[in-house]
Amino acid sequence: MYLDNSFYCKFYLNVIQCVTIRRGNIIGTITIRLNQEETFFKSYAQVTGQSLSSLFKKVIERDIEDEYDLNLYKQAYAEYQENPETISRADFKRELGF
Repeated sequence: MYLDNSFYCKFYLNVIQCVTIRRGNIIGTITIRLNQEETFFKSYAQVTGQSLSSLFKKVIERDIEDEYDLNLYKQAYAEYQENPETISRADFKRELGF
């Protein structure tokens, strides 16, 4: 039985296997093959004082956030192109109650 709400990684030669546990059950497994990059990733993680799992999770999270932000920008720009009306900064602040 695993600890509730835990996350751990096992390292095999050039493979990292990360497992997520919830309520004592395995709910997700991610396997990453590193090949020649293994030393590079391990060195960077060590220099920054992070585990490889933390490093990879942060990078993936950052990439997802960047993609989400880009999609919001594209949507807002498309709306602007349909209706290019703008307001001054002072009017905008007034609308917000500042």
